[in-house]
Amino acid sequence: MLELIGDGQLSNFSAYNVIDQTEDKDAHFVQEQINKIESYKDMIIPYPYNVNIFSHLYILIMRFRKRGVIKQDKDRKTPELIKLKNEYQSFYRMSDMVIGNVEQYLHTQLPENERIYLFEYLISSRFETQNVQHNQEDMQYSQEVIDITNALIDGASQELNHSFKNIDLEQQLLKHIKPMLNRIEHGLNVRNALIEQIKIEYPHVFTVIRQISDQISETYHIKK
Repeated sequence: MLELIGDGQLSNFSAYNVIDQTEDKDAHFVQEQINKIESYKDMIIPYPYNVNIFSHLYILIMRFRKRGVIKQDKDRKTPELIKLKNEYQSFYRMSDMVIGNVEQYLHTQLPENERIYLFEYLISSRFETQNVQHNQEDMQYSQEVIDITNALIDGASQELNHSFKNIDLEQQLLKHIKPMLNRIEHGLNVRNALIEQIKIEYPHVFTVIRQISDQISETYHIKK
């Protein structure tokens, strides 16, 4: 549904100062929650991840206004979720805080799954910080994340006949790959409005990266 909305109003919130120009009370409230998340982590949520989280919360509020509280669906408290909550404790605390604020805003109690849904969005988003010593929870990478990052760099270096081996690129890719794998696992799509322009300006690089990504998907048994 978020992807279908991509060409509509919500996709234009690539910078939150745009929301200041609207009289939408709900949008202002959601913006405040985004600001609190960034303040809590002392980080910035870059585009398009900020739009994805904004859309999720905004749709949650619209859904409540139209339908009220929807009956709890299947229990999502799986062993995998418990493992993720232990790994990303601060993200779950953020989710609990934000959904608690939404409950106060709507004067209702929401199903526990709403906290889990937001939690999945948060761990699947990229956070940017200039302080490399900050938030070690976010700087820890599994061997799979490291291996996939190296596979991308090595594959691109070979196919494009240019060495991409440098620490800065590796660190940037690690920060991208870690939440990317969470998005794939939870079936979350992030729409990037620049993708068509990238295909036009860098067709060869884009094709090469797509081929390498397909190979990595097969090697590591992950969805494309």
